[in-house]
Amino acid sequence: MDKKKRNDIIMAAIFALLFVTMVWFIWGNSTVSGEESGSLSKKVVDFLKPIFDPANKIDYDYFHYAVRKFAHGTEFAALGVITSGMLYFVGKLVRIRLVSMRLLTVLFVAVCDEFLQNFSGRGSSVVDVMIDFGGGVFGILLWTAFIGLVLTVQKRSERG
Repeated sequence: MDKKKRNDIIMAAIFALLFVTMVWFIWGNSTVSGEESGSLSKKVVDFLKPIFDPANKIDYDYFHYAVRKFAHGTEFAALGVITSGMLYFVGKLVRIRLVSMRLLTVLFVAVCDEFLQNFSGRGSSVVDVMIDFGGGVFGILLWTAFIGLVLTVQKRSERG
């Protein structure tokens, strides 16, 4: 086995481990009660609100809602990057592009996330699936831009 293929296998394994960890984190947060989740996010809001709203002009409940939605989008953006990395290296190994699988994987995790919330008494929301999926798509686009930049730099350095 050549060095490049071995590196691709290692990178695919690292991203797979990150993927499992991220999904575990996301779904784990969905299994906590609404009171527990609200308490945790209020601690974050109490820390962030004085920084982003020092004049205290934004309603606390609105700010809390915005922080919760931003957190969902952010964790799914990270999932989009991780999923893209995993499927990029797997795709290199099997010599196919797995672009649509990136989107479907992020959407599947988002739908399951909302479904899991039903068992913790929090309910599910189509809007939350859309926010999660949008964050995932943003992460996928970030990965795509990063890989495009890396490949461009590699081609230029090969040309001299």
